[in-house]
Amino acid sequence: GSMLYFQEAMARTTKAVLDTFEPNRVLYLTALLNVTPLCDCWGFTTPSLVPDIGIMASKDIVAIEQAAIDSIDAKNYIPGSLPEQVALNEGDGHLLFRIWGKDPYLQVQTAAEIGLGSREYDLVEVE
Repeated sequence: GSMLYFQEAMARTTKAVLDTFEPNRVLYLTALLNVTPLCDCWGFTTPSLVPDIGIMASKDIVAIEQAAIDSIDAKNYIPGSLPEQVALNEGDGHLLFRIWGKDPYLQVQTAAEIGLGSREYDLVEVE
């Protein structure tokens, strides 16, 4: 559906922007703190879905996005953290898929397919 095209377009638009930078001149940071079910563009917040995970850094945008999505694990779901109008569907899928019914990996897959990076990564924990 239209969400599929939107997610693919996000990856393609990202590539168009990143193509304007010199190679190896961008560092990607992802803050996995206060992860909520709704985007902050809504203008309000909800409780965190999972405990804070931390901050990730990478020179590969695809790897960091893959690692970030992988780290939001359904087994760490905090019961009662969803707004009352949103339900957690049964099943074994990714937590975000179980909430929204959309594949959270689609733009990562597209980004890898169009050459933005690799979905493979090694996590190195730093304290």
